[in-house]
Amino acid sequence: MKVHTKLLAAFSVLLVTLVIVAVFSLRGYGRIHARFQVLKDDIVPGAIAMAEMAGASHQVAHDLMAYLETAAPEEKENVIAGLRSLEEAGNAHLQHERHLGRKEQEAAQELVQRIAELNSAATDVINLKEHGASREQCLRIYAERLDPTLDSLCGQLKAHKAVHMKDLAAAEEAVRQANVSAIRLGVIVPVAAVALTFILAFLLTRSIVLPIRRLHEGAQRIGAGELDHRVDIQTGDEIEQLAGEFNRMAAALSQSYASLERKVAERTAELERANRQMEEDIAERKRAEDQLREAKQHAENYLDIAGVMLAAADADGDITLINKKGCEILGYRREELLGKNWLDLLVPESIRDEVRGVFHKLMAGDIEPVEYYENALLTKDGDERLLAFHNTVTKDASGRITGVLFSAEDITERRRAEEQLHSLNTELERSNRNLQDFTYTVSHDLQAPLRKIHAFGDFLEEDCGDVLPEEGRQHLHRIQEAAVRMKGLIEHLLKLARVGMHGGELVPVEPRRLIEDVLEDLSATISESGAEVTIEDPLPGVMADPVQLRRVFQNLLDNALKFRSPDRPLKVRISARLEGGQAVFSVADNGIGIEQEYQEKIFGIFQRLHHREDYEGEGVGLALCKKIVLRHGGAIRVESERGKGATFYFTLSAASGAGRET
Repeated sequence: MKVHTKLLAAFSVLLVTLVIVAVFSLRGYGRIHARFQVLKDDIVPGAIAMAEMAGASHQVAHDLMAYLETAAPEEKENVIAGLRSLEEAGNAHLQHERHLGRKEQEAAQELVQRIAELNSAATDVINLKEHGASREQCLRIYAERLDPTLDSLCGQLKAHKAVHMKDLAAAEEAVRQANVSAIRLGVIVPVAAVALTFILAFLLTRSIVLPIRRLHEGAQRIGAGELDHRVDIQTGDEIEQLAGEFNRMAAALSQSYASLERKVAERTAELERANRQMEEDIAERKRAEDQLREAKQHAENYLDIAGVMLAAADADGDITLINKKGCEILGYRREELLGKNWLDLLVPESIRDEVRGVFHKLMAGDIEPVEYYENALLTKDGDERLLAFHNTVTKDASGRITGVLFSAEDITERRRAEEQLHSLNTELERSNRNLQDFTYTVSHDLQAPLRKIHAFGDFLEEDCGDVLPEEGRQHLHRIQEAAVRMKGLIEHLLKLARVGMHGGELVPVEPRRLIEDVLEDLSATISESGAEVTIEDPLPGVMADPVQLRRVFQNLLDNALKFRSPDRPLKVRISARLEGGQAVFSVADNGIGIEQEYQEKIFGIFQRLHHREDYEGEGVGLALCKKIVLRHGGAIRVESERGKGATFYFTLSAASGAGRET
């Protein structure tokens, strides 16, 4: 008899039991699958989005601080890109949260609002920097607006993440409960079915007891967690088919359980990565806060090492900030000034009402801040010091004026020096007028008698030369020579006096052309003496009066030709080099040279080192060279040894683009 016939009733009961197990198993798997869908589609992406937005917000703060430090355009682009990315992430998160419920949607909308506030604060700091605000102003706005906004955003992200983490924990608990229920169903219901079958088995033939027992043992092992166990029954009847179905069910259960473990492991790994990222974000924020604290300390140090007074006052005129230099100028300690009204404490009473009125108009926005102005302030000792001010107003987020920030430099001594310089300039102008009067006197009143002396000497020699004794004629000749020499001295003196009064404008000059013109004028003397004159290139262009510079080269070359050595041919070398924006010219010769003790004396007027019978001249040429060089803002000197020649050095301002320094 077939097993089907014998066990129809038993298998009917068992089939009903297996159907119930399958239904409950499928329902348990559905619940597990639904919970994992929540993890996959809502909770985990939400937590990751919170971590990414927290990292993006800190990156925006870091890039903005870098932009305030360097003002580099690429840093600004990084800030703008970060703000745009953060705003897009917030909107995407809001769109994702819309289907979860009203509470989640409101939290997402509040998060988007915080991101918008951060965007506004960062944009205001960037605009303030681009409009020329100082680094200290930008850092203060950064601390006043961006830090609170960033803290609020991070708090919102943290709270939102906590909600997601709470949901994640709830989802994990639900998965665990569903898993326990599924296992219970997989164990309890089959055990009950086996027990029922065992009761029925006592009523049935023993030919089916062993296969049923083996199925029972297989169900127990699978229920105990041995999902890889399979039942091997080869009876050729329905029990074998049942065993095959049993094995396929075990295989499907094993695959489902493995897939479930894999998904749980993946989600766990994702959560661990999110936690690590969150920890890194917290560490980065701490580093950013430390850097901001150090930056603030550095800013205070910078204020204290500034060479001018830096101070700030609120809209009522109370001092809120002042650096070390300001305390030194005013003679107060910092704590004696902070919180005090600067109008009442520091402004002299004579101008206090006027200054107060201007300050109130400035705070009301009725007038614009003045770029530069001068005012007197009282020191602690009661002295008045004149200060030059530069100021600007400070504003809050709404654009309302909240105070004034200003720098001031003590110009009391400078103003006194300017007044003294003005007095000296007035005296110099008077001296120049006297010198012009003297020049006029020398030019007209002194030369006229000399011309008469010389003329009457000529008349006397012409009319009475034959009757004068030899000694008388010699005296007359000396009188005429003295008159001629006196005329020459007066002319040289006039040239010397006119260097400063009648000099031309300083213009770019090519020295080589002037030197070549001088050599052309002296060509006869050069040829007669057999001198060799060398010009070494390059000669840099200079700012000079061409006429006066030509006279310098002519006098120096005249001296070289005049004081040549009779023992060797004369060699003159002219060269120049650039040193720190100055052209240093040298005129070197191998003439008779100058003793050390006379090297300063020769630049004085009418200073001669030789008898007139040996070397002609009046001793004015080098004095004229010195005055011309001094008028050009340069200096002149000589290096020489007796019998070894002399080198004259003088400096002039190099023209723009004159060449390289050597």
